[in-house]
Amino acid sequence: MKRFVSVMVVLGFVLGPAMLMAQDAPKAERKHREAQPAGEKKVHEAQPAGEKKAAVPLQDLLLTGKIAKEEKAGKEGKTLVIYTLTTTDGNAITLPKPKADAPVAINLDDYLNVDVKVVAKGRESSEKEGKKTTKVVEIVNIEKIPEVPAAR
Repeated sequence: MKRFVSVMVVLGFVLGPAMLMAQDAPKAERKHREAQPAGEKKVHEAQPAGEKKAAVPLQDLLLTGKIAKEEKAGKEGKTLVIYTLTTTDGNAITLPKPKADAPVAINLDDYLNVDVKVVAKGRESSEKEGKKTTKVVEIVNIEKIPEVPAAR
């Protein structure tokens, strides 16, 4: 009986200050810990649910190079057609499908293996190793660059 009472007194001395320190914790942190069940993953609180991350505005791009066409087997036996623009620098940029409701109908097959100037909207970004990546979102216009006859 004396042991039981002494163990309870020691526990009171140890747990008492710990309970007081827990009350001094910031209220927001405690609410977050209490509201989140133990097995759930953490969700970023800065971005409300249902809202997307703010997109970087599209830039006007002027690209020159040659367009190539590649066909790949896709899901369910469908054939995917991918158009790429190889710039004069050697960078390959994937071009999106022209929109059917665009004011000017663009058929990329008419521009295969010809030097072209592409006016587009998209994003340019730089990655680690100094490589520059370009993402084309919408093609505005395409023009063939006339070939200059070689001097004799």
